Amino acid sequence: MFVALVLIAFGCPAVAATPSEEAAKKKLEALQGTWTVAYSEQNGERRRDPEEVKKMRLTINDDNWTLQYHNNVKDKHVATLKLDPTQKPKSVDFKFSEGLLAGETLLSIYELKGDDLKFCFPSESRQRPKSFDSRAGIAGQWLLVLKREK
Repeated sequence: MFVALVLIAFGCPAVAATPSEEAAKKKLEALQGTWTVAYSEQNGERRRDPEEVKKMRLTINDDNWTLQYHNNVKDKHVATLKLDPTQKPKSVDFKFSEGLLAGETLLSIYELKGDDLKFCFPSESRQRPKSFDSRAGIAGQWLLVLKREK
């Protein structure tokens, strides 16, 4: 009874995060900042307008992901991220709230090496990619390669 009163008076103790949640938090911290698109590729082909690609910016702030395009029409995609760095390759789920994909969740993969970041998004099948490959025949996977802005 005394323990129950103490818990009511002082609140329940905080539940410790699992090792997987702690790993995801650390990886998410490493992704924070602004990124410039080095190249974008789909079906094995890089985007044809490299000058427009250079104008694309990705910002990651907490678990918020914003990709802005600055071509003829200003456009952006906004999503929340959920990382699982324990998977091979590391997985990321994007839940989009703005842009063409608003309301959708994309099961993707990511890789961070120093100031280089890659995302591979699924094809129309919506199945999580197994590799960072966008060649023709991989059914439309989109590869996005970024460099951290300094």
